[in-house]
Amino acid sequence: MSPALDPAQMKVALERLGEGVDRLLRSHGALKTRLSQTEARLREVEGMLGKLGRGEVDVAGLSAEVERLSSENAMLRARMDEGRDAVERLLSRVRYLEEQG
Repeated sequence: MSPALDPAQMKVALERLGEGVDRLLRSHGALKTRLSQTEARLREVEGMLGKLGRGEVDVAGLSAEVERLSSENAMLRARMDEGRDAVERLLSRVRYLEEQG
């Protein structure tokens, strides 16, 4: 167990944690926006599949776009999971510091 922090140290530690949580939440929001945009583009591509039967869509180009969007979507989901885990760790630290205070 680490030694108890004096009130000034506790205040600085909580401010730093708060700033870290704020940064992570902003990053999470940006990633969530990107994920929504990617999913919208994927829906658009899926809508183009209806046109495929009529020969109005380049199959090779469509396949490449779907693959690109799927890869981007997987990457964004992984980053969101990492961000969520980081926020949980920071919140655990804040709870610990509050208990020590």
